[in-house]
Amino acid sequence: MALESSKATRRQARPQCLEFDYDRKESWKNLPPSETCFWTFPAQTQNLKDFSELIFSRAKTIVIVSSTGFFLTTEKDEVVNEESKLDTSQDRVQAEEFLRERGAIVVHAAGIYGPNRSPLDWLVTGRVGWSENFLNLIHVDDLVSVLIQASRLSGKSERWIASDGQPKRWSELILEWQKKYGIGEIKEKTGRRPSKRVDPSRTLSTLQIKLKYPSVYEGVDAMRGSSLSN
Repeated sequence: MALESSKATRRQARPQCLEFDYDRKESWKNLPPSETCFWTFPAQTQNLKDFSELIFSRAKTIVIVSSTGFFLTTEKDEVVNEESKLDTSQDRVQAEEFLRERGAIVVHAAGIYGPNRSPLDWLVTGRVGWSENFLNLIHVDDLVSVLIQASRLSGKSERWIASDGQPKRWSELILEWQKKYGIGEIKEKTGRRPSKRVDPSRTLSTLQIKLKYPSVYEGVDAMRGSSLSN
């Protein structure tokens, strides 16, 4: 069972679609019993106690998709890992920690990329610009592998990181892709978040993850090749 946003769960195109809206308690009864629940929408403290009672009674294993953006840093380009401190002032972090303490597994995902979601396109369209900040990424296929392995091999209340462990500076990516793909000049753009480097080595080792895309270079190359062949 995958818990998504209310809009996603009501898309008629999805097979075995069911109606679920976190803000509408009457829809909770539609959630079926399940061996594993993958929680993919942002957890909220509102209604959390009541909802957690329900979901823990209906799923043996609960895996929550979080973000590496919640790890606190005190210096530029700091390395963070599964043991790093979290920004507990944020409502979502408080909710996730409440669930983890009850036995849920939390997977902190780095920036997710994949089909129709390419860092190369983010540069070309001006969404991001030249910067010396580090970018930490995970291809969606590898994220799925981490989630599945966490559900199979993790103990309760564990914390894991989904990242390829190969942080790249935006400046490095731009220079490589200008040379390889001929993208034009990229203007400087100040990032809103402090730069950090994510180290998922314990996760990759313990959960026996073999990455399909060891870095963003392989991932973007694969997407470019796929788009050119279509």
